[in-house]
Amino acid sequence: PDELRAVFELAVQALTDEGDYANAVRAATAYGKVAVGHRDREKRAETNTAWAAALKANPAHAPDAAAKFRAAAEDYQALADAHPTGSGKADYLRRAAVQLRLAGDDAGALTAIDRITKTAGVPEDAVAAAYLDKGEALLARNDFTQGVSALQQAMAVAAPAAAPARVRLATAYLEAARTAAKAGDPQAKGQADFAVKLLAQVADAAADGATEKAAQQQALFELGLVLLQRGNLPDAEARFRKLVQAHPTGPIAGQGRLYLGSCLLLLARGDHQGGRPPVDAARKLEEAAKVFEGLSASDDPVLRTQADLRTVDTLLLQQKYDDMPTVCDKLAAKYAGAVEELIVLSRLYLAYRMADRPEPAARVMARMEELYGKLPDSQFRGGLDEYTRDYWQKQWFAAAKPPAAKE
Repeated sequence: PDELRAVFELAVQALTDEGDYANAVRAATAYGKVAVGHRDREKRAETNTAWAAALKANPAHAPDAAAKFRAAAEDYQALADAHPTGSGKADYLRRAAVQLRLAGDDAGALTAIDRITKTAGVPEDAVAAAYLDKGEALLARNDFTQGVSALQQAMAVAAPAAAPARVRLATAYLEAARTAAKAGDPQAKGQADFAVKLLAQVADAAADGATEKAAQQQALFELGLVLLQRGNLPDAEARFRKLVQAHPTGPIAGQGRLYLGSCLLLLARGDHQGGRPPVDAARKLEEAAKVFEGLSASDDPVLRTQADLRTVDTLLLQQKYDDMPTVCDKLAAKYAGAVEELIVLSRLYLAYRMADRPEPAARVMARMEELYGKLPDSQFRGGLDEYTRDYWQKQWFAAAKPPAAKE
């Protein structure tokens, strides 16, 4: 029997790896005649999950993918029913919930998660994780009140999931604050302040396990963003700095470095004190330049691009006007035909203006106007002002008034 079970295991895996999912499912089902501990159901659930993922890649097969996700969920629920321990039941029910959400059955997913919280013998860690999952699912359905309640229940348990639950509760309140602010609701500030308090609690707490460390990174990043948006540049810089120093290889360390460098630029410019540069402005700019230089070699194309643009901003603030033409020409060629080329040229134009060189400034302006006319709307994808046509039409070109070239 052991040898036969090994053959079934190998057969199911080989067929799945080859993409022959139908025969893999058949093999897993046949495995049930000799399997021990319902191993056949687990293999079939794994195969149906892989099959569903492959089908989902083609939008035309979305209904078939949903059916396979549901089939996997059914097997995981059956495994949960049969498992003798609370922790085992929780594990399979959580897998079932994931498959049901992928199938688009949010109600079914919530039912599976609720079963975890009501099952006897489930460890506190698993209960807290279930409440976190429940909160995420409810917030995704725009059920703010119930979602908040579930997250608070996760926070009440002395378990690793309490930290990410606190961060998710904070981001939920930030989202609510933004909506309230747009509607002129006076509660917006209180909601945002509460979110900042929650984020600070996680950011300042000891982070020992992997779950707590991941939560702390997210808390530091989100807190830095809020402080930056509020104009509290010194505290924002401190949060981003802690993020990159405490978690230098974390998944959002690159973004943290980008924002750290951006904070240094704004601080050096004196944006936090009425436009008066601080006495250590030069040091801040030197550090920012090093940060962006490192990011320019990032594997992330977005980080690389934004680092390149901020490198030019740094040179401009350092008043290294003589270095600007070489650097800007190189980057303009790198981003030829993209909105980034326009952004780089705008910095070169400003450098010539600040250096009192109207003739090359006028040539760059003409080059910009020609480029702007050729850029397709797809290049102006929104987000930052410089990625919108309105910015260039109504602000930049309207405000820029190059002096007449000398005869």
